[in-house]
Amino acid sequence: MAESSQTWTPDPGLVREVEEQFERAIASYKANPNLVGEHANHEESIRVGGYANRTLLELVQNAADAMAGTDLGDVNLGRVEIVLDPDSRTLYCANSGRPFSKNGLIAITHAHLSGKRGDEIGRFGLGFKSVLAVTDSPQVVSRSVSFEFNSRVAKEAIMGIGSAARRLPVLRTATLLDASALIAVDPIVRELSEWATTIIRLPEVTGLNRLRAEMENFSSEFLLFVGAVREVRLRVLGEQGIKTSHVSRDMGEGRFKIERPDGGGDEWFVGERMHSPSQAARREVGEAVSRDEIKVSVAIPARYSQQRVGRFWSYFPLHDETSASGLFNAPWSVNDDRTTLLRNDYNREILTTLAEIFVEMLPRVSTTADPAALLDYLPARGREAIYFGDEVLCALVPRLAVNTALIPDALGRLRIAPDLRPLDFEWEAPEIAHEAWIASPNTADDVPHWRCYGSSQRFARLRQLFAVSVDPDRFDDEGRDLKRALEMVPKRGILSWLREWAEGDDVESAANALKFVIGHRGKPEVAQARVIPTNDGFRALNDRSLVFLEQAEDLEIEGAVFVAPEFLAYPGIQKILRDAGFRDLDPVAILHARIARLTSSSDSELQAKFWDAVLGVSQKDAVEAIKAHPGAAVLVPTRNGGWAWPQQVVDLDETLPDADGAVLLDRQRCLPNVAHALGVVDGPKQEFSLDDEFAFDRYQDWALAEINSRLTPGDRAVERISMYPSRGSSQGPFSVLLLLRDAGAAEQTREAWTRGLLEFGDAPWDCEDTASGLSYRVKSPVRWAVEQAGLLRTSRGFRPPTEIVAPSLVQYRDLLPLFEGSRGVVEALGLPDELDRIPAGILKDALDVELLPSAFSDALLVDFVITATRLAYAGGQPARIPARVGRIIESRPTRTVYVAVSDEQRDYLAQHQRPYLKATQEQAEALVQIVGCLRFEDSFAFSVRIDGQQGPEHLLDVFTGLRGIVVGDELTNATLVRAAAIAKWVTTEDGVETQSLEWHREGLVLTVGDTLDERRTLAVVSEAFELGLTNADIERVLKVGLDHHLELLRQEALSAATDAERLDAYFGEDDLREKLPRGLWQGLEAQGLLSPSTSVSELCLSVYGKDTIKELADLFRVAGFPDVPAQWAGGGATVSWLRRMGFGAEFAGQRTQHLDAEFIVPGATVLNDLHGYQREISVKLRKVLLENSDGRRSKAMVVLPTGAGKTRVATQTILELFIDGSMVGPVLWIAQSQELCEQAVQTFSTVWRGLGDERPVTIGRLWDTNREVHQPDTQFSVIVATDAKLEAILGRPSHAEYDWLREASAVFVDEGHVAGNSTRYTQLFSWLGVDGRSWERPLVGLSATPFKGTSVEATKALAARFGNNPLQAFSTDPYSELVELGVLARVKHEVLQGADLTLTAAEADEARRKLINQKILDKIAADNARMGILVESIMNLDSEWSKSVLVFTPNVLSAQVLAATLRFREVKAASVSGQTGRQERRDVIERFKRGEIQVLANCDLLTQGFDAPGVSALYIARPTFSPNAYIQMAGRGLRGPKNGGKDECLIVDMADNFGSSDINNLLGFREYEELWQEQRS
Repeated sequence: MAESSQTWTPDPGLVREVEEQFERAIASYKANPNLVGEHANHEESIRVGGYANRTLLELVQNAADAMAGTDLGDVNLGRVEIVLDPDSRTLYCANSGRPFSKNGLIAITHAHLSGKRGDEIGRFGLGFKSVLAVTDSPQVVSRSVSFEFNSRVAKEAIMGIGSAARRLPVLRTATLLDASALIAVDPIVRELSEWATTIIRLPEVTGLNRLRAEMENFSSEFLLFVGAVREVRLRVLGEQGIKTSHVSRDMGEGRFKIERPDGGGDEWFVGERMHSPSQAARREVGEAVSRDEIKVSVAIPARYSQQRVGRFWSYFPLHDETSASGLFNAPWSVNDDRTTLLRNDYNREILTTLAEIFVEMLPRVSTTADPAALLDYLPARGREAIYFGDEVLCALVPRLAVNTALIPDALGRLRIAPDLRPLDFEWEAPEIAHEAWIASPNTADDVPHWRCYGSSQRFARLRQLFAVSVDPDRFDDEGRDLKRALEMVPKRGILSWLREWAEGDDVESAANALKFVIGHRGKPEVAQARVIPTNDGFRALNDRSLVFLEQAEDLEIEGAVFVAPEFLAYPGIQKILRDAGFRDLDPVAILHARIARLTSSSDSELQAKFWDAVLGVSQKDAVEAIKAHPGAAVLVPTRNGGWAWPQQVVDLDETLPDADGAVLLDRQRCLPNVAHALGVVDGPKQEFSLDDEFAFDRYQDWALAEINSRLTPGDRAVERISMYPSRGSSQGPFSVLLLLRDAGAAEQTREAWTRGLLEFGDAPWDCEDTASGLSYRVKSPVRWAVEQAGLLRTSRGFRPPTEIVAPSLVQYRDLLPLFEGSRGVVEALGLPDELDRIPAGILKDALDVELLPSAFSDALLVDFVITATRLAYAGGQPARIPARVGRIIESRPTRTVYVAVSDEQRDYLAQHQRPYLKATQEQAEALVQIVGCLRFEDSFAFSVRIDGQQGPEHLLDVFTGLRGIVVGDELTNATLVRAAAIAKWVTTEDGVETQSLEWHREGLVLTVGDTLDERRTLAVVSEAFELGLTNADIERVLKVGLDHHLELLRQEALSAATDAERLDAYFGEDDLREKLPRGLWQGLEAQGLLSPSTSVSELCLSVYGKDTIKELADLFRVAGFPDVPAQWAGGGATVSWLRRMGFGAEFAGQRTQHLDAEFIVPGATVLNDLHGYQREISVKLRKVLLENSDGRRSKAMVVLPTGAGKTRVATQTILELFIDGSMVGPVLWIAQSQELCEQAVQTFSTVWRGLGDERPVTIGRLWDTNREVHQPDTQFSVIVATDAKLEAILGRPSHAEYDWLREASAVFVDEGHVAGNSTRYTQLFSWLGVDGRSWERPLVGLSATPFKGTSVEATKALAARFGNNPLQAFSTDPYSELVELGVLARVKHEVLQGADLTLTAAEADEARRKLINQKILDKIAADNARMGILVESIMNLDSEWSKSVLVFTPNVLSAQVLAATLRFREVKAASVSGQTGRQERRDVIERFKRGEIQVLANCDLLTQGFDAPGVSALYIARPTFSPNAYIQMAGRGLRGPKNGGKDECLIVDMADNFGSSDINNLLGFREYEELWQEQRS
């Protein structure tokens, strides 16, 4: 290779070659123009074919070929570098190999003429043509010669031929390129030329993203197969560029390390060989593309985890994978996409060579730590193959491995399979077990190393190697003969393997062998493995009943074997053995020994010792011990002191001293549950041996007698019979029933056994005469025994089965003994289920029943009495029958029972406690004639007397709703008569009786008591005419009646002349009076304003005005009117309802007029100048707003009396700063109510318009009725917010959408005195950065009363909030000065006498602290005399003062009463409170300002934010001890003429007497009396 000092002077011979090739190409095209299209189409097929997406890889492969055979001594040799410049869209590939030769020129300009050597990938043949996928003008810059394709010269020459081809070939006509000139203009070529011998330059490339992806995903493993290339560098230029490098390091002996760009690296073993394809194979793929000799390579990772799944490569990864772990590289015969191996002999021969290399290399991955690692690399069996290559490798590798030492033995030495004897492959023992086996001193070394069993994959590969070793030719590719082959492998069986492991002197080995056995105890043969050392040799798990852990108490039992002490002492062994069932020589072991000695000849002593042993263990242990010795002859003790076979003994809970003790279990001498497990019967069994039935002989005698009883005269008697059940088996033991009967057992016990036997079902038995062979059928022994001695539970107690009826007669359960049990018993016995099948005796007992439930059906009782008498007394009559007496049913003599055929007769008999049966006329005759009962008419007669009868009414007119309920004409002519009294006269044998009735019906006339209400009367109608009305029906009828009634009321109201008359039509005076404000009626009475002619409805209208119907809505609902509106906001539905009811739309309320959350102030208006004192305050305020000392802003409190224009001063100062550019928005203005906020909004709007600036200013309304206010996008903005809304915003989980408010240019607080010690304002100020420690932005408060009552500390706290910086314009008496200026009005002051109060000590203490609780205010408000004084004062005002009167009252109710009283006296008055709708409140206030309302009363609502300059008189009837609160109220009337008000205002205070002069002097108005007087003077 030339060094960097070498020049790029082209070789003259190669220059001529380029020129001559060009001439030859053009000449050939001229000679045959069709070649143009042919060559162009061939290039197109390459461009879009399998090479299209591998441009980068093909370039690297060509570079690798150029470096093949070069000397790697130079640092730059073996280097390939790819550079992509996205800006110029150029790709470069440089290498340090051999420069271009003549053969290279021929190969690059032709197809299939590349003279490849065996160890080369390809010398600029088809692969290079992949560049056409990204560019149509590739350039080659080489130290020997430089040239380019698709140059202008080449295109003009080809087009000059005149071919009809639509596209031109590119890579056939190379033209010379000036390398020096290119190096001079291309800095990247210049950089690469410092070391490279050849540079491929591809200008104007397409698919930049794909090329970048190829570079990012370049496979480092490529370097394993190109020894001449040691480094591939990849660069993408630009801001998003990348720079990576892939390096291969030769570590000697075929071991390489690949270093990836991420800093990681893997080591590989690489083996390669020159492979010579056969002639047949070469012909198969085409000799033009094949070679005599090719290089094939295998790379296997030093660590298996690097490449778990193998892959086939053709110097780039193909899609084909293999289960052999490694990379298999060769110039394969592949499909057109160059992704998959073709199935042909050419590839098969290569695979054979690669398989040999692979097997030869496998021992290299075996290590001392893991000698079996090579098993991971082996391929799976052929049937698991997915690809052709994998299929061949899976077949070849195992066969090749037969004679290769690949299996490590116990010491890690690699050996061939026949040298080893593994554990039977049917046993998949875990790796740890093999490790322990090999570690044992007892075992040999001729087994596979324990690491061979480290995974299921290794185990499978190991089995495969052994199977193939037996018969390589028989073992097919798909492994069908695997199992057969493994059977032929010399191996260790599981028992011999375990014995070899355990037998010896090493205790640990035996312990490990036992653990293995325990882990596999689910397999039967393991339990036979002798791995437990004992004093009698090695024993197996199956010997657990013979081998004991330790000998206890020196008790020796013949034949007992004990575990070796040293083995038992090994950690964990004793627990394992105990868990496996081995035990000490304890009671359980003794029991096993005892039971093992029991034989059929064992005497009673041995039996007794066995049961003694049983008593010493748990029931579970005893049962398991018995099951473990099925051949033992175990007997059970009986109550007679003897012993018997368990199957012939019964266990009963009762003592039964009179029973045969030989068949009863003696519980005192045994464990009953264990006896049951042996076969002792404790309940009926579905199958029971006849041999164990001690009463079977008695049954057989009965059967023989039964058969002989059926014979006819002359028949020979049957002497012997054989018997068998017809269904093959029989339940039992039935003999117990006879035993229980004879022994006098409890009924419950007999019933349980009877029911249990019958629940298994019943079928007759077959008998055969042994002499004649004739067959007979008789009842089963169970049926025989049940009929002899059985009992069953019935509704009438325990009865024999013959005295029981079927449960289907459930209606008679209180009369008949109905069986209570399963259906199976009913079917087995065939119990009677009809009255005519019941035996007469049962019916007679039923008629003689003592008592029946009172709810028993009369109709059912009568039917039963008649039917039972007919069936049980043929021609006779019962002496007693059940009859109803009052409400109960009891047994009575038949001749005392009357028959009632009507409800009237029934009611009389019941009332007089006469026994009777209620029956129909037909049944009555049967009861008299058949049963023997008495007729009612024989003893009694009825008549009815009615007094105080009223006129009849048509029933359907009284209850109009019945027309839609009752179908038919039965009520059309019915009438209803009301009467004062209805009585029934009854004539008896003893005289006449009278009985009061609620109603009486005679035909279509129904008479009812006049005391019944509508609901009860309707129920009587339903009962009398048998209408069957439900409660829902009655409700529906009454509702129709109510609707009819309401419609009559509505029609009456619609015809009324006035609203008062309409209210009178709907409601009574009492209801309306209840709806008046509490205390109003009493107050009017106290004032003497009420008379008998006073209309309550007119008073309601006067009090509530347009809200009257809203206030009375509940009365309309109670009356039953539907659809009474819930909303009174002027909605269409409300108006429609009012009109239907006869009222006007004015009662519907008013729609709320929502204010825009944000608006831009419109055009200019006329604005009065600021007063001098206001301008003075404005100057001071301007300084506060602009002052900034190192980021510390200022705070202040604007102090001006109420009415002096604080809001005007502040708003104008802010807006003037906007105009002159000293401040921008947003400014945050905080107030305590919506009224104060809206007042500020209107002031801002008015002042901005008055200032005349044309720029927009945005004002945002941020209070509860407006959901959101967004950050304004205008330069100037003001956000007016209530403090409550801001607090609510801070309370949200996230309030980031309002964080822009924290950047406000200034914060103003109207009525700033409320912020003194408020926690709400502490939170708000902290958020805004203006709390006590923060001065981030200006903070300004506005207040007329910058103090907190008389508290010095509270006032200091308030001052500190605002920087102890009051902004004042007056030094001494601001009120007097403002009055002189005409800003405030002069005050005419009057005082009225108030209420006299008596305070408790606590209340007096509160008052002295200037506190007054609401209870005191309510007492004052309820004082009628005080209210009268107030009303009279207002009524007597001069016209000068009465134009606009504002009144503050002690509570809301008193405001309502005052307004109602004044309206009643024809004064236009109204009241507002927090309960008044917001829109209604606005409207009332506006009407007051316009003079439409003369007097406006309120409690505390209008102390702030209310501006009505026209107020002429102000009544402060709400006592307060706070001068602050007082002046807030008084300020509502202090607007002077300069502020749109008047010269003088009347202020009237009410002086309430609190019982002490010191308290009375604390009233708020006392602070200002002197001031008012000075103003007047």
